[in-house]
Amino acid sequence: MTASYLSSTTRIRRGLPLSPPPWSLQAPQNLLMAALLIVALNVPSLFSIPSANAFTAVGCTIWQQKQLHLQHPDRCTSTRRGRATFAASLPVDWDGDTDDGAAANNVSLDDAVKNRYACTRYQRYDGIYDNSRKPSPSDPRTVELAKQSLDLACRAPTGFNAQPYKLLLVESLEAKQALSKFCIGRNKDRVLDSDCSVVFLADREAMRSWKDYRAMLLEESNPSAKKNSKKSRLGWLKLRVLVAMFSSGLPLPKILGGPISFGTRLAMRILSWFTRSKLVLPTLSSPECWSQKNTMLVAMTYMLACSARGLDTTPMEGHLSWGIRQSLKIPRRYTIPIVVSTGRAFDATTGETSAESDDLGMGHGNTLETATPRLPNDMVVYENEFP
Repeated sequence: MTASYLSSTTRIRRGLPLSPPPWSLQAPQNLLMAALLIVALNVPSLFSIPSANAFTAVGCTIWQQKQLHLQHPDRCTSTRRGRATFAASLPVDWDGDTDDGAAANNVSLDDAVKNRYACTRYQRYDGIYDNSRKPSPSDPRTVELAKQSLDLACRAPTGFNAQPYKLLLVESLEAKQALSKFCIGRNKDRVLDSDCSVVFLADREAMRSWKDYRAMLLEESNPSAKKNSKKSRLGWLKLRVLVAMFSSGLPLPKILGGPISFGTRLAMRILSWFTRSKLVLPTLSSPECWSQKNTMLVAMTYMLACSARGLDTTPMEGHLSWGIRQSLKIPRRYTIPIVVSTGRAFDATTGETSAESDDLGMGHGNTLETATPRLPNDMVVYENEFP
């Protein structure tokens, strides 16, 4: 399946929202917030606010030259895993840039996707797991590659470029021990054995970061947008209303923000039922849903960036969120959709099969023989309408 085919099906795929019953609106503030959204959606943009760190054509070309290196056609091995490991370990830079290091010889995106798999055993694996195990020391070189991957992951798209997430890199022995206590099953051992783990935090109160978000945009905006003019104020008001409505991340305690968020979403559904196709209104998400779906884009980008650098990762959702928040001093406004351990996979060369297995006995690998299966494309990819 080609990338162009996927993008075309994505563009033309559409779905009809469920039609809720015409319940009556219950709170005046819901009417006000819904009206503000309608105005914001229909008022044209009065000035342009470019994204932070926006690329020019020249800058984008330089970035691609430094980050998306071509494979050496003659020296890559035949296995998919070999290509990634070889590219990350080559002592010579193919691009001639001596500043970015040998690990910058990244593989192509196709190879990064194919090389990625859920690693279940890391280098320190010895087949013995008990509660007395201590965390293994981290390899500084692997941690540095993980940090490079995090830098690239922050380029992942988010709604309005609001970036409603925080990324917590766990690498010290004490932090790894604290994190592992609240991971379930063998996830605990993956945290202890890997070089580092990234805790992805989704911000369900995104509007608390409005000042930092606005300052970021002002730093990169054109000079006319910085003037305190009427047009500028209207533009900022429109942006603020849209971010608040779509994120539902009001800077309020959950006991207040929850009911207001629910009431606003309910009001929008009722309005969309009455207006039908005459006035198309968006389907709003809960604060948790909106922040987590944005955060997962970052997590996937991070895993692909690690794969391109020859690192192995394990996405894990088997954990106790409140325990992790408490042990790592994470504020309650953040949810934890996923934890990704990162390191070098255990090399089973003698006495064991190269296929890895998880707690359920499901095998994992990144070769043609050990790769996990996928459903046929005709079962998951449709064209024009749902059958």
